Amino acid sequence: MQDLNEIIENSLENKIALVRQHATRVRIHALLVNEYLSTLKAEWTFLSDQEQVMLALVHSPERFNIMKHVQIKHNVSPFDLPAPSVYEDFFSINSITSFQLLNQLCSYFSGCPMDQLEDAISTSLPALLAKVTKQKKYAGAKEEL
Repeated sequence: MQDLNEIIENSLENKIALVRQHATRVRIHALLVNEYLSTLKAEWTFLSDQEQVMLALVHSPERFNIMKHVQIKHNVSPFDLPAPSVYEDFFSINSITSFQLLNQLCSYFSGCPMDQLEDAISTSLPALLAKVTKQKKYAGAKEEL
């Protein structure tokens, strides 16, 4: 019964941790799609066939160092990156050209969505977790009295 009570008590902390984990995966996905798109724009010239460049990117991202660029530029662990085959499947359903670069999503009034996501991952969610943990400890200390 005590184990069951602990699971129930820790469910809010677990939910916050799952939201943070999911937000981290969303961040990495957005960074990867952005890197694919920026590489496409850099590789595509007036004389090259855009379709051929897209196919080369999707089928051999290692040739263009897509994953390594995301790792280096954004301090992403190689263990957090999905297999390149995931993006081969993803881009077989969604065209690379249907996406915008991340910096094009920023506006003066609403800011950048990636900045907001990174703030949630690094600041807001850990603060929420600390607050919930503190309240739980306070409630536990109050029950002991």
